[in-house]
Amino acid sequence: MKLSGGCNGGQGRYELDGEPLRVGICHCETCRKGSGSAFSFFGIWPKASASLAGELGCWESRAGGERFCQRCGSPLFC
Repeated sequence: MKLSGGCNGGQGRYELDGEPLRVGICHCETCRKGSGSAFSFFGIWPKASASLAGELGCWESRAGGERFCQRCGSPLFC
């Protein structure tokens, strides 16, 4: 399975190869703020399965480094 996606502006891109190790829903404060909702859906892939492109920014959080597009500000992954 190959998945791809990116930011609202199309500059920040990612590709994921293979099945996720785990999927779930998180209700922590960081995830609620990041999604603007009561929860966030997530999937976890091995680092080697991901390829990234574009100018990505990072801010540190409890969950690790939250990555976002530096041009449009769209959150992309953690």
